[in-house]
Amino acid sequence: MSTTAGAHDVVLRVGGSPENVRTARLVAAAVARREGLPEDRVDEVRIAVGEAVTWAMHTAADHVVELVLGPGEAGTGTFVVRVAGGLSPTGVPDGDTIGSGSDGLALALLRGLADRVVITGQATVLTWSAAS
Repeated sequence: MSTTAGAHDVVLRVGGSPENVRTARLVAAAVARREGLPEDRVDEVRIAVGEAVTWAMHTAADHVVELVLGPGEAGTGTFVVRVAGGLSPTGVPDGDTIGSGSDGLALALLRGLADRVVITGQATVLTWSAAS
C-alpha cells in the first residue's frame, strides 16, 4: 500500500475509525497551509481529503489508508495529496483522469474541488495549484 514520499512530504497512516477522517482533514489542511496555499484552497483540500479518505476506508480490505501530502514537482507551485489503501473507483481507467462520464457523487466532488484528479492503481492523486 505504500506510496512514494519525498523529503518534504508528510506521511499519515490512519485506521478505519470515522474520527480518523477528521484527523486526516486537519493534517491535510495544516500541510496545505505550510505549502502556501491560500485559505480558500485549504478549504478545498480539507473537504476533498475527507471524501477521498472516507471512500478509501470503505473500499480497503483492512480499512487502513495512507496519505502522502506535500509539494508537487519542484518549480510547479503545486500541492499534491496521494491517498492509498482502497480500490480504484469503478469505471475509471487506471492512470486516467476522472472524466465527465464517471459515476459517483464522491468522484464528482473530488473533481470539483481539486485542479487535477488521477487514479493510479490503488491510489487517488489530488493536485492543487497555489493560485486561487
